[in-house]
Amino acid sequence: MSANLESRVLVVDDCEPLRYLKTQYLLEAGFLVSQADTGRAALRSIETERPDIVLLDVNLPDMHGSEVCREVKTRWDLPVIYTSSVDVPAELHGMADGCLVSLDEEDLVDAVRKALEGASLPKPQPGAGPAGGGNCLTCAKRSSPQEIAAQVRIFESGLLREVLDASSAFMAVLNENREIVFCNRAALSLAGVASLPAALGLRLGEAFHSVHTTQSPEGSGTIWFCQTCGAVRAVFDGPRVDATNWDFRMVRSVNGVEETCELMATTLPVKDREGFVVCTLADFSQERRRQANERLFFHDILNIGSGLKGCAALLRDQLGDGTNAELAGMVEQCAAELLSEIQNQRQLLQAEAGQLSVTPEAVGALKLVQTAAAQYRERSESKERTILIDPLSDDLQMETDPAILSGVLGRMLENALVATEPGGTVTIGCEATQGGIEFCVHNPGVIPRAAQRQIFQGPLSARGGGRILGTYSMRLLTERYLGGTVRFESSPLHGTRFVAHYPTAVVNAAVEAAA
Repeated sequence: MSANLESRVLVVDDCEPLRYLKTQYLLEAGFLVSQADTGRAALRSIETERPDIVLLDVNLPDMHGSEVCREVKTRWDLPVIYTSSVDVPAELHGMADGCLVSLDEEDLVDAVRKALEGASLPKPQPGAGPAGGGNCLTCAKRSSPQEIAAQVRIFESGLLREVLDASSAFMAVLNENREIVFCNRAALSLAGVASLPAALGLRLGEAFHSVHTTQSPEGSGTIWFCQTCGAVRAVFDGPRVDATNWDFRMVRSVNGVEETCELMATTLPVKDREGFVVCTLADFSQERRRQANERLFFHDILNIGSGLKGCAALLRDQLGDGTNAELAGMVEQCAAELLSEIQNQRQLLQAEAGQLSVTPEAVGALKLVQTAAAQYRERSESKERTILIDPLSDDLQMETDPAILSGVLGRMLENALVATEPGGTVTIGCEATQGGIEFCVHNPGVIPRAAQRQIFQGPLSARGGGRILGTYSMRLLTERYLGGTVRFESSPLHGTRFVAHYPTAVVNAAVEAAA
């Protein structure tokens, strides 16, 4: 405790309830605490108060957390812990001394203590170019007008041009110097080039009016900014036999206005034509903006929900027994359910987009079952219903992503609770099977035959017409991300039973402990 009293923590978060909660947790642990609600306010506070560590929110209203972290590391070399209610992008992990996606008091205080005890990471080098110090990335050789004209004639076939121009895909053919020798009408439109002759001999960055093409007399692809853009890598990195896909970002100037263009390039060498590459482009700019807005929405709404839940918990603890404490407990539970629904929706969107990351670890299957049952006993869906843990459940260890599997179990329980009449019982358990583990959730209801044919086919709602909630995401998460399978059985005699099977090496923890 005495060591904490000597340490000052700067809490940087634009969400006031979260900033308040973090401050209270740290004060109770014996730390001195300063606060800032913007990146610039944080830098001013560090200049005047010189804290020992910075708890830094990733998304701030005036500066991104990475910019603040870079300034802190460069100017003061202080420990920095990123905090977020959503997640911390993988590319930021190496910049700070830790990442925390949790508002749990113990996790927060423990992370601060560990960062203060550990050594600082090497300072990043803002603005550094590629190794070697030079600006030139690639060979600056350009084709002569005669060479370009000869290469263009190869693609002058009337039928070939008609077919390519009729395609809605953005296609271009590049020579060994990365210059355009043909592109169809869709690609010309995407690049904003008036006609094919105006594009011939240009590189991708030049055709797209990249803002960096004028910074070198050799043109696009020859300065280190092009490494960030990715157009050079998109065309020429990787295998030269099969098709290769690359995402890249380009800052372009259109009628004097700068805009960011997010593209995916698929490149394939032309058979029997040495040096020629077919490049097909897909414009994902609008999709990327949607994803960025979606990420910001989830960050903000989870911040608000986490702050509400934490403040309600503090209020309940301070009120003690009585009606007001009961109301505070109800507010806390509502906030917990709100957070759960938001996190479930975010997990589903990430899963459908193929963006859900899997982090396997050793976990206890029975512990996951017990945690899921405890959480859902507090949910509104379980009112006047009972959740039991199957007494025959096996105490097993497995390797899986606990967050994703917990999402599956939660959906199985929610589905069963909604389908169960007041006074009914839902049972959840786990057992070892040949080559794996099965998680089972049973309820006494029966799924109508018409609804049975639609299960797993889409994100249906259980709150109308007896349809099933969450079965689509159960299968999506299990089969695409956890390598398992989901099935169900439903009959008037035995009720309904959903089973999630995961093939894994199973260890009976109780037997192992006894040995």
